[in-house]
Amino acid sequence: MIDILHSDCPTQADSAVSGVISFSEVLANIGNHGKYSLSLYDMGCFMRLDAAAQRALNVMKTKFDANDNFSLYGLMSRARTSMGKRLLKACLISVFIVT
Repeated sequence: MIDILHSDCPTQADSAVSGVISFSEVLANIGNHGKYSLSLYDMGCFMRLDAAAQRALNVMKTKFDANDNFSLYGLMSRARTSMGKRLLKACLISVFIVT
């Protein structure tokens, strides 16, 4: 039994991680014991960017860009399918979501 995040009452995140661990059978291999760890992040230690800062950093491409290399998305996008492009866009946007 794994004591996830040292909590007394299970939460949805604990149950999800426990399900993924049991489904993937990571603990079935004796070589994986003690190899992985979970930790909590203090969200107060990270910078949050508003929409103006995102535009100034050129994270996503705009209609005014001359080519795709003017944005972070354009530089990183080497996907051949539209699904890959959507996934990259979702990953880049999710980093900057303010909670």
